[in-house]
This record gives sequence, structure tokens and C-alpha cells, in this order.
Amino acid sequence: MSCTDSSLLKLFRNLAGLGHGDIPSPETATFSSEDEHFFQYTSGRWIYNEREQTCIQYVSFNVDALKRVAAAVVKANRCVEMIKTAEDVLSKHFPLDFR
Repeated sequence: MSCTDSSLLKLFRNLAGLGHGDIPSPETATFSSEDEHFFQYTSGRWIYNEREQTCIQYVSFNVDALKRVAAAVVKANRCVEMIKTAEDVLSKHFPLDFR
């Protein structure tokens, strides 16, 4: 799926004052393919403009960096598990297990 040509995504970036490079698209983000499910909205469907809505909800991030920072905050050696348990339109929830 290509989200870079979406007029709705362009509108969102303009309204938020963000440039094209400020929100990584699936084509430019670097991540492990096993982490893909963390970035995608998977809890439902949209009645209209599903492609545009899916692109807006797609948020990639550095999973390993999140795990390292979270482990440091709780003074653990490392994060051994991260799962996506819930999500809604505005947030995703990732319980972490530390050792």
C-alpha cells in the first residue's frame, strides 16, 4: 500500500504543520517485518476512505529503542516481550515484560 499520494494524509500533514519527512511512510520507515503489526491499525475497518484512514493510522517507530528506554526507566536488564493488546483510533497499548 502506498500512503504517500493520499490527499487526506497530505491535508493532515499540512494542518499539523508537518513536512513530508516528519511522518514516516511505510515505504521510508526502517523496521523489522516482524514488528509491522505494531504500526498498523488492526482493530476495525472504515465505512469510507479506508485506504486514507489506514494510512493516517499507520505509525512506525523504533521498537528496539522503545524497549531499551522502557527497560532503563524501570531499571531492568532488558525487555523480553512486547505485545499489542488494544488500540483505538487515538492510541495503541503495548504491555512490556522485563527481566
